[in-house]
Amino acid sequence: MGVLLGKVLVAAAVAAIVIACIAFAFVFYHKPSVSDLTRGVECSIRVTSVFSNNTSIPQGYTCGSTGTEAYVSPPVSWSGGPPGVKSYALIMYDPDAPHGVFYHWIIYDIPPNIHHIPRGLGNSVVTRYGVQGYNSYGFVGYGPPCPPRGSVHHYVILVLALDKKLGVEKPLKPEDFIKMVRKHVIAYGCLVGLYGR
Repeated sequence: MGVLLGKVLVAAAVAAIVIACIAFAFVFYHKPSVSDLTRGVECSIRVTSVFSNNTSIPQGYTCGSTGTEAYVSPPVSWSGGPPGVKSYALIMYDPDAPHGVFYHWIIYDIPPNIHHIPRGLGNSVVTRYGVQGYNSYGFVGYGPPCPPRGSVHHYVILVLALDKKLGVEKPLKPEDFIKMVRKHVIAYGCLVGLYGR
């Protein structure tokens, strides 16, 4: 009986060590994701564009556009956030991408009095509407939706109200942007567009 009890205690100790190691790894090596941005935060901002929620994105704003229309960003508008907003940020991403989330557009340090990004913002880093970061294509500014042929993907536009201004005038990569803002989101709004080829 004593031998059996000893084995049980050893097994329990080993299990406790394994659980502690997993918890340690999650806390210190957890890669921030876009889902971290809105966890526990109120969705109180209304976001609008040239398409309605869960409807098709016009072709002129996708990789199906041609000529001078290629790589043109859509206009985006939103209602004001709660008191205490120091800046806004916008992130557009595709959660259906075959190799993980694909980021199409990032803008941060949008002044709190601005509630609109015009059509065709271009590829400048610093604009009067905010600072543009890198997309997953590897360049600054808007990268159009371009899913694999035969599939329809969802393209999420998140507008985030932040309790601080980042004060970064260089283009951030998506993962660095998420790390910097994830603990400063006080409200958000969401618009989802569809596109397939």
